[in-house]
Amino acid sequence: MTALCFSALLLFCSAAAAEAPPLAAYVSDGDLFRVSLPAAWNRNEAITARRQLLQYGVDAMGPGAAQNGYPRISVMYYSKGHKQFRTMEKYVAANSRPAGFSPLKGEKFSPVSSARVAGRQAALLEAVRVEYLPPHAARPRKISFYQRQLVFSGKTGGFFVLEYYAPLDAAKEFLPVFEAVAASLKINI
Repeated sequence: MTALCFSALLLFCSAAAAEAPPLAAYVSDGDLFRVSLPAAWNRNEAITARRQLLQYGVDAMGPGAAQNGYPRISVMYYSKGHKQFRTMEKYVAANSRPAGFSPLKGEKFSPVSSARVAGRQAALLEAVRVEYLPPHAARPRKISFYQRQLVFSGKTGGFFVLEYYAPLDAAKEFLPVFEAVAASLKINI
């Protein structure tokens, strides 16, 4: 899918979407960042496991159904020394359709572009991804998801990833929520 198609999708999403729901303050483990997340969404921090990985942050999951998928907003900080993604560039390369990657039928990736978040220049990655839900069912359904990632450097050698991941048919509804979350981000590291 070309950048023009993604732009058209996003214009449609922005025009048709409702306002963001009430937000509640969130402070990351170690106060690395502060952000406002949808108050009614479920949150998952997995603090102990993420400390071991040098990956700090939160996943917020919105309303939906297991068979159709849920919208999700993630705010993550990958610390210097992260074993899988040692640099922001490696993360972008691995998540923007890496060499040798064969997308599933229906998956499309836009070229990496740029954006601004938290006063910083960010790499913008967009894609339509495919999942089969429920994952271990005898006859799972093929569901398309819209994915947007904003990737930008921290002050001390690590980097941040803000991700929006939602069923394609609900992407327009929850995009303003993601934009409100991104606008609220305050970085302390």
